[in-house]
Amino acid sequence: MILLPLIATEIPVPAKPLTLTIRATSAAKAFERISQATGVSLQAAPNVSQEILILKFNGCPLQDAMAKIATALDATWTSKGPNYVLKRTAAQDRDRAAKAARYLRTQWTRHIENAREVSKRQPAFNLQTASQLAKDCRSVAKYPTVLGRGPFELYYRFPAQRVLFKLSPEIDRNLMVDLPQWQRIVFAEHPNPSQRPMSPRVAQIMRELFAEQKLWSQVTTEQPLIPTKGNMPEDERNWLRRATRPFDPNRERPLLVLTTTDSFHSNRTLEVRLVDRSGK
Repeated sequence: MILLPLIATEIPVPAKPLTLTIRATSAAKAFERISQATGVSLQAAPNVSQEILILKFNGCPLQDAMAKIATALDATWTSKGPNYVLKRTAAQDRDRAAKAARYLRTQWTRHIENAREVSKRQPAFNLQTASQLAKDCRSVAKYPTVLGRGPFELYYRFPAQRVLFKLSPEIDRNLMVDLPQWQRIVFAEHPNPSQRPMSPRVAQIMRELFAEQKLWSQVTTEQPLIPTKGNMPEDERNWLRRATRPFDPNRERPLLVLTTTDSFHSNRTLEVRLVDRSGK
């Protein structure tokens, strides 16, 4: 068996070519497939095992493939008996967290700037613009386009979507970056102990949303968007029902919910939820 040193670790690796395509799977499962293809046992330590990999190698030397994977995951290969184990040291974990924070801060700053520009360009939502939106929605031949799977210009003209462009710049970008993975923060105008207070500007935007939605509901009651005939999927009908129903400020109160999933991939979700004022 010919052994070659693995770049950066100096661990000898069998000189075997790797031809393999892997679509969005965990590192642990990807290494199983590489091991099957090469006969070399690759394993992932717990702190990298659930990282998602998309790989395509065509005759790539195994040591090069392993080095590329290690670089992408900010990790290091070590040998353990006949196995090669990819793991992150404590220092690498800290460096990766710092890299994720820088990336997320940059992405969120761009998002805020874009949202602010889009918000500036939005026309006032009045009877004329609401009626035109309803007309444009009905003129679209395929309803999935309206629901955002095609051109987004109609989807983002709905009041419930317009409001997100106004709200995004109001969220502290440091809070967006520093919020841990799989966490959420709920903002309310009159918060309970587990919630945070809305800023006066956010509360005003929420009141504007209620006013716009009331007008939109009136227009769509007079000019229904949901066809009475045809084979429109039920989930799309339900979406349109929710998107056009009136909000009752006497019965409902809005919450602004910020949720994080994967901290490195900057998955931050900002949404408005309506809850019964009675607390139910």
